[in-house]
Amino acid sequence: MGEDLCNLIKSVFENLIKIETINNMFIALIPKVEPVTFMKHFCPISLCNVSYNILSKIITLRLRREME
Repeated sequence: MGEDLCNLIKSVFENLIKIETINNMFIALIPKVEPVTFMKHFCPISLCNVSYNILSKIITLRLRREME
């Protein structure tokens, strides 16, 4: 996993692949109460791709250094 992740990050920074291709997210609806009768009885949880989370953290840290 480590080597694949490093290759993915290098590919994004070298413009070989676009970041949009790995920006996949699932939305899970977790019930807050039983029985569920309305949509407001659900709590939405976003499940982001781990690779995307790591990549966005790297970009954020690099931008933070530039803005200081």
